[in-house]
Amino acid sequence: MSYRHIIGGMIVCACAAFLSGSNASAAGALALGRGDGAVWYGVNSGSGSIGEARANAMRRCYRHGPCHIATVFWNKCFALALQGEGHDGYGWAARDFEGAAQREAMRSCESDGLPCRIEFSACDRAGR
Repeated sequence: MSYRHIIGGMIVCACAAFLSGSNASAAGALALGRGDGAVWYGVNSGSGSIGEARANAMRRCYRHGPCHIATVFWNKCFALALQGEGHDGYGWAARDFEGAAQREAMRSCESDGLPCRIEFSACDRAGR
């Protein structure tokens, strides 16, 4: 399975989880793993608690290798930027607005010296 297929599958899972949350849900988490020129991740947004968000993000990430929780967020917009296939650089940000989260994620990722692209971006149901 190619890197793009793995990332694509994770995006579908993360978006489905995001869209299935209730309006009162506002917790999210990012789990990351990296090695051998690759980054894999699991994102959960719109959960009812930080514990639930962490568990869901880890479950999605562990499908692809060892992971750790990189961040948790509550009532925020979140963005993840990756350098792309063959590189393990990344950046993420949780901010009040999606555009701000995307800009900061790109800035953080590109500080590793290579071009990046937004891989995932969403606001939790209670966010802006």
